[in-house]
Amino acid sequence: MTPHALVTGGASGIGAATCAALLDAGWAVTSLDLRPSPDSRARSAVADVTDPDGLGAAATRSIES
Repeated sequence: MTPHALVTGGASGIGAATCAALLDAGWAVTSLDLRPSPDSRARSAVADVTDPDGLGAAATRSIES
């Protein structure tokens, strides 16, 4: 089973670098951010982490896809 990481802020900066490092190491990655991930290897869950309803919906979409 492939390990799966959920990275907040994965669309830029340290979050994007973290996504890339995990993907390079063989992990499945879901990037949670206000914008889609620039790395096509990662799943993108677009949501605002300060919005509990939106965050829950994004997490559900990530699990189901």
